[in-house]
Amino acid sequence: YSPLCDAAAVYDRRVGGDTITFGVSGLLLASNPLLYERTAAIAIPVAGPSVVSAISSLWRQLDGRAVTGPRGGSTLQLLPAALVPWSIWMDEHPGTTVIARDPSFADRYRRDPYSTYAGDDRLRFPVDPLPDDSTGAAKQRVLWVRCAQAIAVIPWEVAAARGGPTGRWQTEVGGIPIVVRSTARPATVWLEGPPEVDARSCYWFAAFAAEPGLASHLLR
Repeated sequence: YSPLCDAAAVYDRRVGGDTITFGVSGLLLASNPLLYERTAAIAIPVAGPSVVSAISSLWRQLDGRAVTGPRGGSTLQLLPAALVPWSIWMDEHPGTTVIARDPSFADRYRRDPYSTYAGDDRLRFPVDPLPDDSTGAAKQRVLWVRCAQAIAVIPWEVAAARGGPTGRWQTEVGGIPIVVRSTARPATVWLEGPPEVDARSCYWFAAFAAEPGLASHLLR
């Protein structure tokens, strides 16, 4: 999960016969965290955060792509995942268990250190390129959907409007039927569809920075 991009993604970490163990490098690319390979990296102690050596590839959290290093250009396989209200999840998966909270951290659980960041459109770190203002707010939340060669970027507001009172919107991407679901409280949007349809939720600026051509696929 990246709070700076409000993006959660789950990946298969097997690449080219290797199973990679990742760590957070502390580096950002367009405000998105870069992960390094613990199994291949050498950390050089310095004053402050460790510096990850060039032996390790660096992987972008948002799209699972290695942006530098020996595996540069490789992409992790995205696995189906969704951000859904807990009540809806439990209705559909009543056998789910969850790790209990530690009572000694009760105060920390109630804090949201990113509430101010999420409350306006300002960015805290450099992002290039940025989407044009005509495409909407940089921090509007979108569902980035990809199937084969077809792409759709669905703003949460569009999904909620088209879903109406039921919160269910039936549409298609690349000829494949999907169902986009949404709730108002808590506000979230997620995808119901076959496994071959990739979907991830994030801020619009983050998706655009990773793939500027997405502007032509933004639903309005």
